[in-house]
Amino acid sequence: MLHPVMQFRRQDYEILNGEWEFDFDDNDSGIKELWFDKKLGMIINVPYPYQSKLSGINNQDIHDILWYRKAVHLKNTDGCILLHFEAVDYRCDIYINGTHIAHHEGGHIGFVCDISDYRGMDIIITLRVYDPSFDKSITRGKQTWDLKPHDIWYTRTSGIWQSVWVEYKDKISLNEVRYYPDDLTYSNLVEMEFSSEAVGKKLKIDIACIDYHKEIVLDIQSQRMTYKFVVDNKDDKYLWTVDNPALFDVRYVIYDDNSVYDTVDSYFGIRTICAKDGKVLLNHKPFYQKLVLNQGYTKDGLLSFEKDEDYLSDILKMKNMGFNGCRLHQKSESSQFLYYADKYGFVVWQECAAFYEFNDISKKRLKKEWYEIVKRDFNHPSIIAWTPFNESWGLDGVYKDVQKQDYAHEIYQYIKSLDNTRFVNANDGWEIVKADIVGFHNYEHGQKDEKGKYQKYCHDLKTLDNILNMKPGQHELFASSTAYNGEPIMITEFGGIAYNKDSNAWGYTTVNCEEEFIYDYRRMIEAIYTSDVICGFCYTQLTDVEQEQNGLLDALHNYKVDPLKIREINDMNNESSGDKSYE
Repeated sequence: MLHPVMQFRRQDYEILNGEWEFDFDDNDSGIKELWFDKKLGMIINVPYPYQSKLSGINNQDIHDILWYRKAVHLKNTDGCILLHFEAVDYRCDIYINGTHIAHHEGGHIGFVCDISDYRGMDIIITLRVYDPSFDKSITRGKQTWDLKPHDIWYTRTSGIWQSVWVEYKDKISLNEVRYYPDDLTYSNLVEMEFSSEAVGKKLKIDIACIDYHKEIVLDIQSQRMTYKFVVDNKDDKYLWTVDNPALFDVRYVIYDDNSVYDTVDSYFGIRTICAKDGKVLLNHKPFYQKLVLNQGYTKDGLLSFEKDEDYLSDILKMKNMGFNGCRLHQKSESSQFLYYADKYGFVVWQECAAFYEFNDISKKRLKKEWYEIVKRDFNHPSIIAWTPFNESWGLDGVYKDVQKQDYAHEIYQYIKSLDNTRFVNANDGWEIVKADIVGFHNYEHGQKDEKGKYQKYCHDLKTLDNILNMKPGQHELFASSTAYNGEPIMITEFGGIAYNKDSNAWGYTTVNCEEEFIYDYRRMIEAIYTSDVICGFCYTQLTDVEQEQNGLLDALHNYKVDPLKIREINDMNNESSGDKSYE
């Protein structure tokens, strides 16, 4: 099993996944009845939601209040002890031996509790979780707000759904690093934050990549410091690309003449993403994005994957089909997925789960969640875009509604204030408010015998005027306050070919055999490649998810059709998809 946070690793930690006591609290009596002192009635397998098969409970009924309980022994240490929860959906309260120690809201990004006061003790960790099933103002993404899954919304994921772990560290420590790479100077500006106790100590930074090695020793003069690392040998083999995902392994060691206090392993990639003349540039070279929509669902775990290697398997399958990236759809994916994307050269558009009701509470929730997403994932070279809104979800009427336009623009600017090194796309699909890449969705490509519609679809993609005058999903491409300003243009959802040999499949286009699937996929990609305006695409979608069976892979993440046939089609324009088989 990988370290829970591969970007920032200490060796002294303990994974707390596995069996936890568990129970439903439908009457909301747990606090009054002191459930933190009570043995709970069921056993759940963490980190899988109770609605999933892997949890051992596999119950899809409505239960909004959940309790978890686990006994843990903590080491006796002079340092700090941190309790990490990588994701708990949606609100939770943490108790240690019956004492409330923390509250967190937001179901998709982790949080940390300092439990150093309990060092050397046997403790009981208890969680009370509240996940309101029908509340459309929380960031719920593709989780249904109805009794049952419907259309393109799926079974809920409630409670703990990513790893729980304990980390031990010295009080003299490195607390955070942030990387600002620059391909033109083959450099990386490193921002570092230390504990106050580290000031006056020394820091050794050991950096290695391929045949390159460098060691730096600095005096820690303040809690916040920067260091600019420059590769002496300016060779493109040290730049991160999808075909050459060069990563620099970094080890930080805080020490003095008497002792070593903290050792942290990390990594970074040197790459720059930008746009010019309507094209996306990776390391200042044109980069045609061949993305696939990835919702990150599994048949037995819902939003939770059974093994870290399953993330890698998905990435290798996508690369083997000729895709060079994915759009993570309505999910902030795990650090393990992003690590494999970094390591194997796979670009990522990171989204946030949407809310579906626009009010003061939902606006505040989304903004908080984006702060946590950017803070957690900033250092991953694979991430090239943040996408805070999709198809006006939660922003109904945004085309004319000035308040909603202002809010979408505010979120765009807010994310830019947190990270101005990546693209931000506010409202992908249509009624775009502010975006660094104009991404439109078009499923009006029809069946193979619908010649008129298909010919119009091909024609619409050929010229800039045609694209700007399209009405994707019968909506205007831009909100009333927005106009095209030379941004790169991509078709960021299309396809959805439904093909399932064993059941009635639902999708935007339906076929009955592999030959028809390949025919349909080819005609769509060929249409896109006729356009000199479009600089990339995102095909819908990677896997079947519950009732929506329009994936390239089935619900068990197995190929439906020959992947090399998909790759051959994707490679027709012969740009930036790699030249290897990855399995």
